Amino acid sequence: MKNRSTQPEMLDSEETPSRDIVASLDFMRMVNSFFGGARVVLDYFKKNNTPDKFTVLDLGCGGGDIPFRLAEWAKKKKKDIQ
Repeated sequence: MKNRSTQPEMLDSEETPSRDIVASLDFMRMVNSFFGGARVVLDYFKKNNTPDKFTVLDLGCGGGDIPFRLAEWAKKKKKDIQ
């Protein structure tokens, strides 16, 4: 197995140009779309008897596409998501 990098994340650097950050977030959104990142999360909540009121903490949420999709789903299902 390949070792994880110990280098700081590009997105965490104050010196990273905004165009590079936008490109990185766009790439993550595309990868999530292609590999079903949001679908996997939504499937979990659909299949696991999600209560009418619940809280989600997404650490390192990138461009926020997965929490956005989850919020859309919760609104359609009339669930109070924080």
